Amino acid sequence: MKRPSYDIADIFRDNLDKIGKISPE
Repeated sequence: MKRPSYDIADIFRDNLDKIGKISPE
């Protein structure tokens, strides 16, 4: 079972990865 906090951290990390791909600096 995944905890809510873990899910949020995973989603946040995934979002950062997407942002990095969209605007690589």
